Amino acid sequence: MASVVKRVAAAAVVTATSLALSAAPAHAATNTIYNGGSVGVGVMHLWDGVYGNGAYDQVLPAGWNTLAYFSWSIAEGFYVGSGYCSQVWRRPDLDSDWTRAGSDVHGPKQYQVNPAYYWKVVAYRAASSSSCV
Repeated sequence: MASVVKRVAAAAVVTATSLALSAAPAHAATNTIYNGGSVGVGVMHLWDGVYGNGAYDQVLPAGWNTLAYFSWSIAEGFYVGSGYCSQVWRRPDLDSDWTRAGSDVHGPKQYQVNPAYYWKVVAYRAASSSSCV
């Protein structure tokens, strides 16, 4: 009888461990948004439509990234305010060089980022209400 109880208990542990491992994600995505400009940038922790400050969750100060400043292991978007534009840069890992991610973004606009990359945003005053330069 004791050996049957041990086998049942061992099977339960194996099953519970298998369930826990299969429920875990394959890998934890980590990225940051870095503010490479001289003005604050609105950032979104999750791209879920529910933001603490209307169009974004928090303002990221110049020279900071979302992991260091907010302890977010992932950031999914940023906001370019009215009267501003932003250069957008990305890189696949911390050892790679930054590359431009398309044309400058003219505000006001929310911009969703791919969490597979690290992002740098450089905000600046727009030349006009319809043009960045």
